[in-house]
Amino acid sequence: MKTHFLKAAALVILIAFFANAATLEAEMAYYLESNETYAIENITANGATYSLIKIGGAPSLVLNASNEVTAASETINAVAEAYTQAQMDTLRQTTGFRSLQTDFSPVYDEFLLCEESSRPVLEPVMMDYYKLVYGGNDPLLRPAYDDAERTTPILLSNFNELNNSIVSAQTLSGRPLYDELGLMVTKVSAINSLITTYASATSYLRTYFADDFSIPAKGIFRYICQLNSTSLNAFSSDLGIRTSIPIASDIAVQITNATNTRTPKANQRKIVAVLAVDYNAEVQKATDAKSRFPLGDSILSQRQNDLATSFQRLNATNATGTNSTNDLIAAFNYSKNRLEQAIAKYEQVYPNYLEANTSVLATEQAMQVARERFGRNDERISSLQTQVNTLSNEFNAAEEALRTATANSSQFQSIQVRALNLTGQITAVQPKESTIDYATIAVIAVIVIGFAALIVYAIKFRKRPPQAASQPSAPASSGEEAEYR
Repeated sequence: MKTHFLKAAALVILIAFFANAATLEAEMAYYLESNETYAIENITANGATYSLIKIGGAPSLVLNASNEVTAASETINAVAEAYTQAQMDTLRQTTGFRSLQTDFSPVYDEFLLCEESSRPVLEPVMMDYYKLVYGGNDPLLRPAYDDAERTTPILLSNFNELNNSIVSAQTLSGRPLYDELGLMVTKVSAINSLITTYASATSYLRTYFADDFSIPAKGIFRYICQLNSTSLNAFSSDLGIRTSIPIASDIAVQITNATNTRTPKANQRKIVAVLAVDYNAEVQKATDAKSRFPLGDSILSQRQNDLATSFQRLNATNATGTNSTNDLIAAFNYSKNRLEQAIAKYEQVYPNYLEANTSVLATEQAMQVARERFGRNDERISSLQTQVNTLSNEFNAAEEALRTATANSSQFQSIQVRALNLTGQITAVQPKESTIDYATIAVIAVIVIGFAALIVYAIKFRKRPPQAASQPSAPASSGEEAEYR
C-alpha cells in the first residue's frame, strides 16, 4: 500500500497537463482537497484488479484498470468484500485477536473449578440444612447462600456462552464476527456485574464450610476461588479489536458516500482542465487574429483580456463551491464565445474590407489624376469629386465600425461596387477640345450657308442693268450675249 501526498490546490493548467497522462495520480488530483493525503490498496474482485483509495485512512474511492473512478454499486460491493476479507486475514494475526482465547481460558477454567468445588455446599438439601442450623445465629449466612445460589447458574451460562463465542470467532469475519464480538462484550459486562457478589458470597460460605469446597475425584480440597472483579480485564481489552473489524456493507456505503460527495467537484475540475486547454488555444487564436487583422487589435485585445480575467477567477477557485464554480464556468464560456465571435467577424468581413480599400484607393488616385489633368474648375471633375468624397467618408465610417467588429460584409461590398463604377466614370472623362458639339456645328453651318446665299444673290443683283418701263428691250445678238456672259 502506497501513501501519497498531493496539494489539490495546484494550478488547473497542471491538472490539465496530467490529465493527458491518464495516470492514477492525475485522476486523484480532481478528487482531493488541499493538503489531503491518500493511500492506494490494490484489490482483486470479480476477476479484475481495482485500486481502493483511502483518503485520510478511510476507504473512499474505487478506480478501475483505466484509472477511472467507478460509482457502480456491484463493483464497490465486490471491492469492499474483498478488502474486508484481506483486512480480516491481517487482523487474525494481531496480538489482540490471538489473545482472545489465551486470556479467556484461564479465567474460564478458574470459574469452572470454583463452581464445581462449591457444589457440595450449594447442594439444595445441604443448603437448606446449613441455613437451618447456622442461619439463626448468623444473619449474613442466609444472604450469602442466596447470592451464591442466584449468581452461580447465571455466571455458568455466561461463561459457557462466552467460551462458545470465542471458538466461533475463529472462523467468522466481517459483520458476523463484529456481532459475535459484540455479544462477548455484553456477556463480559454481565459477568463483571455478578462476579464480585459471587466471589464475596462463596468466600463467606467458605468460613463455615471450607472442607466442603473440594473435588475429591480431582484431588482438590478446601479450594479457594481466585475470581474477582479484575479477572476479565485482559480479555476485555482484547475485545477492543471489535472496532477494527471491517464490515463489507459499511465499507461499501462509506465508499459510495465519499464517491457521491467528491464526484461533483471532480467533474467541475475536469471541465476546468478542459477549459484550460481551450484557454491556451483561444490565446493563440487571438494572437494570430491580431496579426492578420490589424484593425481589430484593440477589440481583440480587450476580449482576450476579458477571457484571461474569467479564466484566472475560475482557476483560483479549484471548484471549492459547486454553484459558484458553475457561475464562473458560464462566465468563462461567455468571454470565450465573445472572443470567437469577434475573430469570426474579422475572418468573414476582412477580405471584403481589403477589396473595398483597394478599390477606394484606386478611385481616389484616379480622381487625383483627373484633377491634375482637367483642373478643379471643370464641372465634370467637381461633380465626380463630390461623389468620391461621399464614398471615402462612407468607407472611413465602415472602417471605424470594423475596428469594433460591428461592420458587415455587405457594407464593404457596396462600397467596392460604387468605387469601381466611379473609377470607370473618372477614367472616361475626355478633354473638351476633343468632344463633338453637334448643335454648334449645326448653327455654324446654317450661318455659313445663309451668308453664302446672300453673297450669290448680291452679285447677281448688281450685274443685271435696269430696263425701261415703256420700251421692251430688243433681243440681244448672239455676239452681245456672249460678251455679257
